[in-house]
Amino acid sequence: MVRSLKRQEFSTVCAASIIKSRLKLTETITLYLNCYLRSDPMRILLFFPLFIATTYAGIIQQIDPNQSSSYLFWKKLEGKSADVIYPGVLEVQAQFISNLLDHYSTLVGLSYDNPRPKKFPLVLRREMALPNGFVTLGPRRSEWYVSANISPIIGSLNFLQSLAIHEYRHIVQYDFMLQSTNKFAYTLFGDFGLSLAIGLGVPSWYLEGDAVWAETYYTDGGRGRSPRFSARLKAMLLNDQAPSYDEFIAGTYRTKRPNQYVFGYYLVSRAYEIYGEDVWKKILASVAKFSFNPYALTNAFESVTGEDFERFYEQTLTDLKFEWRKDQIPKNNDQYSEKLYPKVDGSSLYYFKKDLNNFWGIYRYGKKQAIKELDINPRFSKVDIKDGIVAYTQILPDQRYGFRTYSDLFVYDIDKNETRKILNNARVYHPEISPDKDRILVTEQMPNTQWQLSIYNFKGERLKNIKLSDKTVSEATWYSNDTLVILAKDIVGKSSIHLYTLNNDAERKVFGPIRNNFYSLTAHQKSQSVYFEADATGSVQIFKLQLNGSQARLFRCTNEKIAAYTPSVSGEKIFYSTEQADGIDLKSRNINCISTTRDNTFVVNDVTTNPSDNYLNKSPVEIQSPEKLKNFKNTSKSYNEFKDELTPHSWGIISGRGIEASITGNNILNSLGYNFGVGQSTEEKQPYGFLNINLTKYYPIFSLNLDYRQREDTNTLTNVKSNWTEAEYGLTTVIPFRYKNGFYNNYFELTAGYSQLKYTEDISAKTYELSDDSLNIVTTEFQAYSLKDRRLREIYPSYGIFYNAVYKKANASETTSFSSEVFYQNINVYLPGFFDNNGFKLSAYQEKQSKGFNNYRFSPINETLTEYVLSRGFNYTYIDKYTKGSIEYAAPLWNTDFNLAGWVFLRRIYGKVFFDHTKVELLRFTNNLNSTGAELIFETKFFRILDLDIGVRNSYKLDPNESSYDVFFTTNATF
Repeated sequence: MVRSLKRQEFSTVCAASIIKSRLKLTETITLYLNCYLRSDPMRILLFFPLFIATTYAGIIQQIDPNQSSSYLFWKKLEGKSADVIYPGVLEVQAQFISNLLDHYSTLVGLSYDNPRPKKFPLVLRREMALPNGFVTLGPRRSEWYVSANISPIIGSLNFLQSLAIHEYRHIVQYDFMLQSTNKFAYTLFGDFGLSLAIGLGVPSWYLEGDAVWAETYYTDGGRGRSPRFSARLKAMLLNDQAPSYDEFIAGTYRTKRPNQYVFGYYLVSRAYEIYGEDVWKKILASVAKFSFNPYALTNAFESVTGEDFERFYEQTLTDLKFEWRKDQIPKNNDQYSEKLYPKVDGSSLYYFKKDLNNFWGIYRYGKKQAIKELDINPRFSKVDIKDGIVAYTQILPDQRYGFRTYSDLFVYDIDKNETRKILNNARVYHPEISPDKDRILVTEQMPNTQWQLSIYNFKGERLKNIKLSDKTVSEATWYSNDTLVILAKDIVGKSSIHLYTLNNDAERKVFGPIRNNFYSLTAHQKSQSVYFEADATGSVQIFKLQLNGSQARLFRCTNEKIAAYTPSVSGEKIFYSTEQADGIDLKSRNINCISTTRDNTFVVNDVTTNPSDNYLNKSPVEIQSPEKLKNFKNTSKSYNEFKDELTPHSWGIISGRGIEASITGNNILNSLGYNFGVGQSTEEKQPYGFLNINLTKYYPIFSLNLDYRQREDTNTLTNVKSNWTEAEYGLTTVIPFRYKNGFYNNYFELTAGYSQLKYTEDISAKTYELSDDSLNIVTTEFQAYSLKDRRLREIYPSYGIFYNAVYKKANASETTSFSSEVFYQNINVYLPGFFDNNGFKLSAYQEKQSKGFNNYRFSPINETLTEYVLSRGFNYTYIDKYTKGSIEYAAPLWNTDFNLAGWVFLRRIYGKVFFDHTKVELLRFTNNLNSTGAELIFETKFFRILDLDIGVRNSYKLDPNESSYDVFFTTNATF
């Protein structure tokens, strides 16, 4: 706070600090927890209702870098189901999407008795490297990262078709939840209140599982019809590793588990099958009666169905295991790992591996150590090795805009141990080196989001680009130096395989179209064949398509129980990866493929009820006359992001400072936000007002803040009452810059701010408190770090450096002796420890203020409620200067996975030992404060919703020799 914290209760100060800081949600909850719970940890039982009342203003408005490029020209297309907001180059896609939404809008809401949901804004982001989409409130909207089926994880539908159902289902869910007491939450807090109610009452597994159910139920594809979607769950159940409900909700460090989409799909689907089409509608209506209960959904399930939900959860997994019983696999308890893309290069077999303690790396078969760790995502983009050269892509952030990312092309030379970037600021996938080893073939998304194949040389020069008429290319492989085999998708996502001759641009379809998840093409010219992985009646298998002759012939090459992935062929052997109990392992076998037909193999609707691809036991639903989706039915117009959609989306009547009327709004593109309010403070019964405006469209981020407060205080000794007013205005500019190099995230941020505070006369003011004067404060802050990505189990980054420096100068207009300045700097260095996931943190801090007792006093810049400003164990009192050094060693102790009756789940315990040394200076006096000690941190999930780390610290002060204990709380909760 600007003024010294005088004569106020601790809890009131905390709440006011939360409101003024405009912190991010995770920071706000952590600050709140430590303010409110520090004196009495049992207060956590009252956390949720009081949190809602005191932190609204602090978490709604914040500076956010998630925007698209400032130069984009935006348009708006008003359809029946959505107002599509999109960059002008996406005119064709916008019309297609609008037609898709109109087609599905009358179907997706039927199980909620909502045949035509309320129209919503839909933003199309064209600059994202990975496909995705989301629905959110504040304001109510959906956003899609316009992409295509570059990965089988997405499913066999057209990616935009999947989004049109999946994300629309979320719109329906959110709208349905606006009833009963949720309406009261919306009335009090707007979108924020409704979002919080849904976040507390409805677990994410239901929202996502129900959306996967919809994309499967209403189509002939969807992830529920693909056996790769459930492959990991099937492996766990057949290995007797079924997690309890609390283990699923809380997560684990012991293994890799399927995400909430998979579990949610099977739970939602089974309830529909047993209890009828209206069961979840009844359950959610019951939840909405009081969503602020983290157990609302499980209680409502039992109330509606008469069955205990945890028993239902366990029975669902038991039934799945029974259905999969014929596919038994060898059981083991080895540490989970994944091995993909086996490649024979010369006389060596290489593959890519990742486990719970390591990143993806390239390995030579027979060697335990990785040749090189690579920041890759092989589920979304293939990798290749030829002649000792590894070709891969890496997802990289933009320097400034969160909604602009890239997939750049790299090569790594194994013999020279050198990495070279071939393409910069590109969006390319599935690189493959040509047989003559002088070109690289990639699937590329162009700036207008059109997809093509591109051939580059090793200098990054494009030699050729290839498109197929009326098809979207997904991936391709070299059949020879002048011939490609191409996997393409049609308008509804059906796959076909084509031969393409480079020297004359001749193209010939050799297989398809067919509704199936094809992936990972690899050619073998000697046998005149192309191999690939594909869904096949309850499993994923390797197939061969023989291309010689007038008609291609299909062969099945594997018969794995769960899945076979990423084939390659060398000599007379086929190498591939296969799903096993402990992850994905390598396998090889002689090429002995069995002839089959597409009608016998690629069955979309299996005649059995195999849960891997036909759990719903429902006939596929195809789009009739899909070509009509291309019709231009709606008229588009230019879109003014600073004029349209600026209506407030959230508001409040209570805050940490008292009774308040406040409103918060953002435009749809998130490039302008505001927060305005007036109220009366609880303790002093005095009026206040504030206004905050953030302009985030351009490279520098600008924030304008205005604050006015009337104050009243009574001196406890003299009983004299004093009144004064405080007025503050300020302008802040933030210039961020980020980039990533390998595993290292690099960030630089320069902040400059100016604010003026004007105080009327306060007859009880101390000599270091402002009275009848104004204070001009100039602030400059620089932050820089280079931190390596953390592995799953790491507590600290294995390597990294962080630096932060802050300079503030305060000049009083009237009383110059009151002026003051402060300089603060901090550096942290991270180094690996002696064992896996152990680490050192070396820290140095320094803060120096203007000397004196009568000048303005800045609060310590490094003050947090989970740490000490000075050496741990020593409380802070005002000093002119301190210099502090610390060394910490952190180590995981126990991956517990311990459940306490569904109230608390203890995921992990880790510990720290530390030594702190601080030299403090006040006028001519100096002192050394030394302490050592240890901390135990318990990673927990409370009430199945709140991620809360509880720390216990013992600090031993070396002079005087005495110990002290602290309990502290931190959280990464998001709603």
